[in-house]
Amino acid sequence: MKRVISGGGRDSKRARLKQSMRSRKLIEDAYRRNLPEGIARTDSKLEQKHVELELQDTLGDMLPWAYMLLERNMKSLYEGSWGWDEEKKREELVSRRARFVIAYHVQDKSRDPIAFVHYRYVQEAREPVAACKPT
Repeated sequence: MKRVISGGGRDSKRARLKQSMRSRKLIEDAYRRNLPEGIARTDSKLEQKHVELELQDTLGDMLPWAYMLLERNMKSLYEGSWGWDEEKKREELVSRRARFVIAYHVQDKSRDPIAFVHYRYVQEAREPVAACKPT
């Protein structure tokens, strides 16, 4: 006997995708409205003095740098409580749902990454939120 589960199929996937896109737009609009004074937004970049923040969907070739920084800053904290799982941490950094804010130190023609924030767009209690957790 086949068991039929309603709510599946192409239409529900399309509806979830549309909702996800609406959620992301709401979060990004709120983000743009709430920038601190002295910071200018230029497309996906924020600039203030010698620090530049850039929004990125992937880490690309910065993955080794980001993982090294994550491990150096967070490994001992994780080992003392939840446990450190290297494979899981790498998977979280390359997840298709992962988003990043990368901070660069900019001076003269030099642009060096100095920090990053890893976040994801999620639904909590039917509200779109940007979830930022220690990865």
